[in-house]
Amino acid sequence: MPEPDSALRRRIDTFLRTADAAMVWLSPAERRLTLDGSDSTPRAFADCDSAADWSEREQHTFDPLVREAVSGGLDRLAWQLAETVWHAWPRSTSRADWVNIGRVGLAAAEREGDTGGRIRLLISLGTAYRAANRLDDGLRSLARALELCRDSGNALDEAHALNLIGLLHLRARRLDSATSCFDSALATFRELGEEHWTAVVLSNIASTCLNAGPAADAREAVEQALTAHRALGNRQSEGNALRIAAAMHIECGEPDEAEQAVRDALVIAADLRDRTLEAYWLITLGDVQRVTAAYGDALIAYQRSADLHRRLGDRHREALAWRGAGLTYEALDRLTEAAAFHRRAAAVHADLGDAWEHALDLAHLADALHSRDPEPARTHWTQSLACLTPFTDPRADAVRARIEHHLARTR
Repeated sequence: MPEPDSALRRRIDTFLRTADAAMVWLSPAERRLTLDGSDSTPRAFADCDSAADWSEREQHTFDPLVREAVSGGLDRLAWQLAETVWHAWPRSTSRADWVNIGRVGLAAAEREGDTGGRIRLLISLGTAYRAANRLDDGLRSLARALELCRDSGNALDEAHALNLIGLLHLRARRLDSATSCFDSALATFRELGEEHWTAVVLSNIASTCLNAGPAADAREAVEQALTAHRALGNRQSEGNALRIAAAMHIECGEPDEAEQAVRDALVIAADLRDRTLEAYWLITLGDVQRVTAAYGDALIAYQRSADLHRRLGDRHREALAWRGAGLTYEALDRLTEAAAFHRRAAAVHADLGDAWEHALDLAHLADALHSRDPEPARTHWTQSLACLTPFTDPRADAVRARIEHHLARTR
């Protein structure tokens, strides 16, 4: 007679190896786990589409299987499955939904005393928390990973953790801290010969330069990142670099180049069947169309982006799409509708505690109101200035100067 858990072990092991095979297609740049020997026969995938089909079909089983492994005393398989399905997650759904799986997997790795497993799951959780706009949770998770990496001499994962901490600082607009993390990660990845991750960090540095402004100062970093990703053939990362390039071209007054870049990025998102990328990059398409006075097309792009982000549960980016719609209605002189969208965006960013984005929303709301309701407009500009207090980068200084100019003119 087989042991009581042998059937469960075999079933979980087979599923783990199938998820690992899907990961090869869905996250080709990520490191696979070294799995124990087995006579299981996992499913094989001929291409990315077949792997994506499997992932979308089986996603509802990921959480129950990890928990079943834990209940059956199979902690090693449980944490390995949790980590592997993170990298085999369907691109059509939110990665934030993985958080509970990750926490169960982390507890299993801790019971196993597996430092490598703990590091990997803490890093994945940090990324998932960022997707869920839980920035403080993300920082705590990555700080724990960083400590374990340094204690165990794991330089590669230390660089991964630093890169992700940099992204959290970038999201919170702590640009100096982001730059410091990216510079440290870049040096380690280069030293280790990690070409893909070197290129990824170059994109993050380009994004940081663009966020700080002026946009022209980011051109060299953007072009360097795009060249690196194209040379490596990593399409997802190339698409991200194209999106950054498009945003730079918009601000530099190069709409044709911007439109080409963002449309190329959206082709990549469609080919990868990645709704998260499509949703975000549609905002940039809307921005291009808005600045070229293609207002109807811009509103369609923003609406599509908002709908996708609502489905994905990303309130921050949904609010960014609303902001784009508000700016478009303002350009059409439909100020009541513009103000309504800016109010919605401001409410979300206030709720998320995002001072920078809240400041921008309030400034745009004031712009939409000032011709008809000057006193509320002054109130919102004043509130925006208060939100801007922590930010001292060139772009923040430019926003602050514009608001102060408006306040001086409307006394």
